[in-house]
Amino acid sequence: MSAESRDDKEHKGPLRGARSEITHELVYDLVIRRRMRQVDVAKMLGTTKQNVAYHLRYKTKDDVKIPIAVARESLPWPNVLEEHRQSTPYHRALNHAEYMATRGRGMSRRKLELLRGWYKALTELDQVVAYDPTVPGRPGMKHGGWVYLPRDHRPIDAGGDGDLLLRVNEHTVMSDEAYDLWRLPPEEEWPKV
Repeated sequence: MSAESRDDKEHKGPLRGARSEITHELVYDLVIRRRMRQVDVAKMLGTTKQNVAYHLRYKTKDDVKIPIAVARESLPWPNVLEEHRQSTPYHRALNHAEYMATRGRGMSRRKLELLRGWYKALTELDQVVAYDPTVPGRPGMKHGGWVYLPRDHRPIDAGGDGDLLLRVNEHTVMSDEAYDLWRLPPEEEWPKV
């Protein structure tokens, strides 16, 4: 069998022995750089979509963090309950952090559209998002934990929201870097979709 026909077979179905050869770098390259869907990468590598997602969440062997890992680590809410991770504000916050880390490179068009819509809603409604695990579920926010509040236009150092997209409260941990990361970007810097 020629090398060319072996190569053709590798790309038509699962790679033999691929499960043990799956690396963070390989998955990152296929999903982020080559823009393949996770389900297609899973089929090609003979593994599950969950395994592909696992490899996208964690550091590479060279200790280089991939964007979604950076996003998760930069969330200012260290103790979000599992049921609150199912809510739209949590996912948009993750999208925001990933966008700030990558400027949209490697993000799906759908994520970018949703993020742009979130920025637009926060701007037009003049609101910020807040996390509080005691907020009960309600229509439109089934799992609770999140609430949209009117923006307090006072500067951050005066106890207001300034240009942050979130409300700093007792459930929020902010570093100096976080104050830059969690600002609502000006419209000209929103994702182009």
